[in-house]
Amino acid sequence: MENTIEELVALGKYLQSNFLSQAQVIDQANISEAAFDKLRAQGAVPKPSYQFGFSLSCHSYFGEHTVPNTQCAYYAQGCVDWINDIRHLSDKQAIYAYFKTEFLCEYETLKIQGYVRNDVAKSMMLDTYINEQFHYFIAGTYGVCTRTGRVAEIVKKEVAIKTIQHLSGIDKLTEGEVITLQCAIDLLDEASAYFAPHEYAASSRAKYIDALRS
Repeated sequence: MENTIEELVALGKYLQSNFLSQAQVIDQANISEAAFDKLRAQGAVPKPSYQFGFSLSCHSYFGEHTVPNTQCAYYAQGCVDWINDIRHLSDKQAIYAYFKTEFLCEYETLKIQGYVRNDVAKSMMLDTYINEQFHYFIAGTYGVCTRTGRVAEIVKKEVAIKTIQHLSGIDKLTEGEVITLQCAIDLLDEASAYFAPHEYAASSRAKYIDALRS
């Protein structure tokens, strides 16, 4: 039971430190709850990264105190900026076009910096690939595995992991490839979430950052 309580406290601290409640998102985006619900129903904003449910029963000298089943939704911090960026757009097609523009802008920046490998370039620029990432973004997936859920972090994460996977499969790296690998790990570290305690062992941070640096 003690371990369970410790895990619960650790998870609560992680969520409160790295994510925003729905009320916080609405407040910081300066949007009404009705407007937020409309955007969410339209699939225009990412779904919660985490949904946290609990009930509590406490017994003491003063009697019993209970908290009924409570549900809390936690959103990526970047959700506020995303709402401010897309709230004026008319439909989901326009929102996707904005996502694609942001995606390709960050992609080109990384390409200029030398992070993008030639054999990865074509696949990452395909409409089908970007559309797939958009669906993951709206589903809340990237709110879990990136630092703040921003589009730029999605691109950094994807480029970094593809580079790390390629170079990790080479038996003997050249000096230049070692430097490239280290830069890719640093890039992933910049974009990657810390992950909830119960998720860390299976995370990209454990596999591609901490394990390779150890």
